[in-house]
Amino acid sequence: MRICKKKLSLLAAASMLSVAPGALAQTTAQTPASAELPGSNASVVDGSSGDIVVTAQKRSERLIDVPASISVLTGTQLEKTGATNLVDYAASVPGMSVNSGGTPGKTNVVLRGISTGDGGALVGTYLDDTPLGSSSGFARGDSFQLDLLPYDIDRVEVLRGPQGTLYGASTMGGLLKYVMRQANPDRFEARGGGMVETTENSGQPSWGVRGMVNAPIVGGSLAIRVSGFYQDNAGWIDNPLLGIRHENSSTQKGGRVALFWQPTDRLTFKASAMLQDIKSDGNAAVSVNATTIEPLIGRYSRNHALAEPFNQRLRYYSLTGTWDAGFATLTSATSWSKTRNRSVVDESAIYSPYFQLFDPAAPANALSAFSVDINLDKFTQELRLASHKSDHFEWLIGGFYTIEHALNQQSLSALNPDRTAIASLTPFAVVYWPTAYREESVFANATYKFTRWFDITGGIRYSHNKQTYDQNLDGVLFGGPTHTGLASGANITTWSASARLRPNDSSTFYARAASGYRPGGPNAPVPGAPAAYAADRLTNYEVGYKALLLDKKLDLELSAFYIDWSGVQVPIVLATGSTTGNGGKASSRGFEFSAQYRVAPGLSVGANSSYTEAHLDSDVPALGALKGDHLPNAARWQAAALIDYSRPVSSNAEVQLGASYRYRGASLTGLESIPSTIRIPAQSVVDAYAGLTFGRFNARIYARNLFNERAYTTFFDPDATGAGLLVPIQPRTIGLSLDVRY
Repeated sequence: MRICKKKLSLLAAASMLSVAPGALAQTTAQTPASAELPGSNASVVDGSSGDIVVTAQKRSERLIDVPASISVLTGTQLEKTGATNLVDYAASVPGMSVNSGGTPGKTNVVLRGISTGDGGALVGTYLDDTPLGSSSGFARGDSFQLDLLPYDIDRVEVLRGPQGTLYGASTMGGLLKYVMRQANPDRFEARGGGMVETTENSGQPSWGVRGMVNAPIVGGSLAIRVSGFYQDNAGWIDNPLLGIRHENSSTQKGGRVALFWQPTDRLTFKASAMLQDIKSDGNAAVSVNATTIEPLIGRYSRNHALAEPFNQRLRYYSLTGTWDAGFATLTSATSWSKTRNRSVVDESAIYSPYFQLFDPAAPANALSAFSVDINLDKFTQELRLASHKSDHFEWLIGGFYTIEHALNQQSLSALNPDRTAIASLTPFAVVYWPTAYREESVFANATYKFTRWFDITGGIRYSHNKQTYDQNLDGVLFGGPTHTGLASGANITTWSASARLRPNDSSTFYARAASGYRPGGPNAPVPGAPAAYAADRLTNYEVGYKALLLDKKLDLELSAFYIDWSGVQVPIVLATGSTTGNGGKASSRGFEFSAQYRVAPGLSVGANSSYTEAHLDSDVPALGALKGDHLPNAARWQAAALIDYSRPVSSNAEVQLGASYRYRGASLTGLESIPSTIRIPAQSVVDAYAGLTFGRFNARIYARNLFNERAYTTFFDPDATGAGLLVPIQPRTIGLSLDVRY
């Protein structure tokens, strides 16, 4: 929640700064190639969804058999098109919006329109069998989404709609599940490669290198896989005020080690360690007129006086063991992760006008930096027992535990024009939140098969969570140091039910209902505010159809949904300050469509589309929002069209060509009736690629945003001058990628 606008009195601003987590937080609004079509549910085997195996329901199943709306993107698909982050993936998934915060790692994901523009995570993230990121809003899980380069990704499963029964808290909109490539004990494999690309308005190239080695240690039972990458991303945003070009340059580097060990036919262990660092010199934000959306300085320019670096550090370790007990399979999934996100934003235009109220001698052209430093330590343990595949009855039971310790430090500086501290106003405002979140859950899921073609599935999950945090305030704005200890807890039950009809092996009709929730939390003692805010909950009702038609040449998926969202968590402004509360009801309804048609051997065309109508169903007076307001950060219409062609040119060489068109309709940066909300216009973007595979070598030329569309993904930050700061999509980028395999 952003606070302390010019329209607020300083007393109100000070009280707002002394409340619940997020009060100072920055609001963001980022096998053979011929078998695949970028953005489709194409199989890595033969191009049909009937052969894709997914683990969305914590079992290995064919995608076409799962009674839920799921899209699958393979790592090879993403590499082929030059995709490097979630923003590049978005058009491939109907109903999914990815809003960049201005740099890799600062990303907000919206599925099916479930968004209020602020608050805790609404889309969960899993790496294989374990979750990543905060379950609550204290560590800003909505603003810092995992951005992985695709080199070691086997596939990305996108589950639309709430996943509260099998995956727990903060999966109200859905789930992103990264399935990583595992160590293979049956063969040695090595791969190396690099890329170079140029982006419009950048005077220097981007480049990257990567490598991977898979080595059996004991044939058939023990193997290790090691991979690493480094990427230097050239910036393309200029700062004329400071005479700086390309200030949003960034680097991404990381590595992964994966072990596979199968000591017996019934017992398997998989362990992995992943490290990733992102460092950005600045944010990709530009100044625009809030009404016309025309640039105020230049197409890719923004003036600000202070540097805005961003750093993200991830350390992730996991161990998964599976044991075939004869009557069922026992799985233990353990993870520990440590993430750190540090960012600085120049807020001089918003906060420096107040400095003279505290010290009349403060310069009128003073500066102010808003700094956020968030550390999160997370441990998870899941234990589940699943029956083997059966023609009559299948079941799964399990338990889950997580403990999260977060440290959220935020500060506002008071600086002279020469960037030295104003002694009388230092520190100006400091907020220090050590927090803890603990959750224990038990869950069960069962499927009864009346016949080979018809079955029903039901599931339930009971969760208990407890949250504590210490709020420490200091600085001139707060009148000195204060401390408040706070706690809250809740018991939550989620459920799911589905019915599935399969007339044959190539088609599935399904109906599904499922619930999800986002944890509540304690509020600081503000007069008139509740002691805590409750979990908000939603229920998703959905019908769908999946099929392979026309002799398995047409891969079709349709779904329609209605979501009822109650107790929506929103920031609430009171006369005595600002806090978090439950602001009434909202709903979302719409449909999703995707299709792929294999016209001829080597030639495929595809399309996907979605319509989402998400709005408030009641007024939220504390925000000035009205019933019927469209929810932010999600377009009503999205669509994409794709074509992929490959042709052998010799016994060991193949040419690949492909292009895609993606459309995203207009969206809002906030709730519709709020005066600061900006309408972001629709966008149309074309991407293309060409590749040649020759023996062990693969070369690709790709272009993202081929026609250099000027468009924006989301709002970056309000500007007190009446202008808006928006994050543009990356301008035309043309790259060359080379890989060799052994």
